[in-house]
Amino acid sequence: MIDRSPADFYGPTASTPAGLRRERRLRLTVAARLEALLAREDDPARARILTHEAAVARRNALLIQRLQHRLLAWVHAWHVRQSLRRARRDTLIASLLVLAGAVLYVTAPLDAKAEPTVVYVCGAAPAAPPKAAHLKEDPCVR
Repeated sequence: MIDRSPADFYGPTASTPAGLRRERRLRLTVAARLEALLAREDDPARARILTHEAAVARRNALLIQRLQHRLLAWVHAWHVRQSLRRARRDTLIASLLVLAGAVLYVTAPLDAKAEPTVVYVCGAAPAAPPKAAHLKEDPCVR
């Protein structure tokens, strides 16, 4: 955005941050020299002109300084905006992953069997011979 329209961001005096700093220093230097000339001036008409021009130079330097501060705040806000967008995107992706995990967990088939498995522990040898009715029911009989 700055490259497309530098005058919107740097004002009419400069087109780069270095140019903006250079213009501010120039205005402050001009104001200081005019004030030095004003201190040695005896003519009241010239003193009024020098006073006015020094005030204009100081005001211009102040305007450039305010423009620099505004530009710095704008750049900072832009960086914060980009960071927030990135954080929102990352949060959305993480939320979708958590949601997908929850859906997979809820829809996963249970590991349940229709009938429970019975495990029989058979002794070494039965004390009495089994009866014919019990042969089919007793799993330990072979």
